[in-house]
Amino acid sequence: MTACFRAVIVLTCWAGFLAAADEPKLTKLPEKLGANVMESSPLWHRGRLLMFHSHRVDVPKPDLSRMYLFLADPESGKELARFGQRHSLGSALVEGDTIHAFAAWHSDDDWFHDIYHFWSDDLKTWHRELAIAREGGEHLLNSSVCRDEHGYLMAYESDKPVAFCFKFARSKDLRRWEKIPGLVFTGEKREYSACPVVRYFKPYYYVIYLHAAIPGHNGWVSFLARSQDLAVWELSPKNPILEAGEGEGSNNSDVDLIEIGGKTYIYYVTGDQQTWGDLKRAVYPGPMKEFFASYFPEGVKLVRVSAEENDGGYIFEHNERKPEEMAAARARIPPVRVTLPANRLARLPATMKRLREGPSLRIVMLGDSIVNDTARSCWHELVAGHYPKCRVTRVVSVRGGTGCWFYKQPGKIQKYVLEHRPDLVVIGGISQRHDVASIRECLHQIRAASPCEFLLMTGPFGAANPLEGDDWRKRLDGGKDEQYAAELRALADEFGAEFFDLQLAWGEYVRQAGKPLEFFKRDAVHANAEGEAVLARILEAYFLPPR
Repeated sequence: MTACFRAVIVLTCWAGFLAAADEPKLTKLPEKLGANVMESSPLWHRGRLLMFHSHRVDVPKPDLSRMYLFLADPESGKELARFGQRHSLGSALVEGDTIHAFAAWHSDDDWFHDIYHFWSDDLKTWHRELAIAREGGEHLLNSSVCRDEHGYLMAYESDKPVAFCFKFARSKDLRRWEKIPGLVFTGEKREYSACPVVRYFKPYYYVIYLHAAIPGHNGWVSFLARSQDLAVWELSPKNPILEAGEGEGSNNSDVDLIEIGGKTYIYYVTGDQQTWGDLKRAVYPGPMKEFFASYFPEGVKLVRVSAEENDGGYIFEHNERKPEEMAAARARIPPVRVTLPANRLARLPATMKRLREGPSLRIVMLGDSIVNDTARSCWHELVAGHYPKCRVTRVVSVRGGTGCWFYKQPGKIQKYVLEHRPDLVVIGGISQRHDVASIRECLHQIRAASPCEFLLMTGPFGAANPLEGDDWRKRLDGGKDEQYAAELRALADEFGAEFFDLQLAWGEYVRQAGKPLEFFKRDAVHANAEGEAVLARILEAYFLPPR
């Protein structure tokens, strides 16, 4: 899979030095907790601290009998349970009296493959099942699981599309996992981002991950990022949060952490990533939520990065057709006269005020290829011609065959709508699948972050043929389009949004134009330039104040 990462630099230079008193109080402890135990997790189980370890043989052709998972008593060092031969790069968590572990399986000759789930109630009998299967020849490596409001979230490392990156999956019960499509984290510049450990404290997900060497720092360092939706991440201005010091080689990696007695203990591995490493820990004198928050001080603007892969959508402001091309198309169509709602524009007071008084109006059109064709008609320029004080900008945010069932996914509304600072959001098209609930979810997401107004429209063209008779829409898709129009109108009423039945207005025009339907279409579904000109004239008329 191919990923497209966009780094947004919110701050071009840091806001000076912070006072020392504001620095996170993370103190490295002097003791060494073990050698040759890379990935480790501290666990509080039945009233005592246990350690989960991955015993790894890190050579090109390892003796797989020496690769396994085990639990140990950190006080005595005594091994309490051994399981998961040929598995490594693991992490663990406790749920009730059950210990759950997740680790990658090592193949005979092709490194690590899938991630497996182990669990036991008594530390004697261990169950094993597949959790995450690899795709496209990728190799799956470290993983980490935390609880959140939806159940459980896993961050798991892969070597594709970038060596290394991490992806996400969800589960309700720790046993059945669903990958979250379209999200791959590779930091700011498609860079090495390995060994994730994930935690959740509402409203943020936090991930500590390993970053490759950077100028001015010693070897592999640990970075911290946070996100509210897993799609857009903010990097801590205090990165790196862990860096190898004296006696620690060139590595501070494979972090895991636990809160005990109101303090947060951070476990990490030193060494050189190849021949040696010691397990150590640091302590923060406060709860874990406070520890994470301390690395994101208020008032400091942050570097933001996107984990969204290329999802096939398009976002642009330019006109796809030249103004003279659309002017010629408008001249070729019969005059456009349709019945418009008498109370139109009543729910767009801010939009109309901007049009009348200026200085600007930003419109985001969200939907499918039909919305793209509507936008390509240059209708906004016709409207702007009636309001000379206002500069109208139209942003086209579309994806073929797509409706709000797609845009409601994490990060999509931010990418396709909010980043473009809309004053008016137009949602339409023929690919909504009659799914009004998903449109409602998108409206909620937008309204939570923006004071913009909404125009909800039904979709023209597609398979509809207004020339088939007076009841053409009742017969279209078994009457579902007509029912959808009624439900969309009700949703507009619920949200105080504007509603325009564009499909019905377009159909009225086609029935009176005296032209075959093919005159307005370039294929079985889409409008040609003449069809787009019809839509432009209809929307131009719609935005003229009722007389």
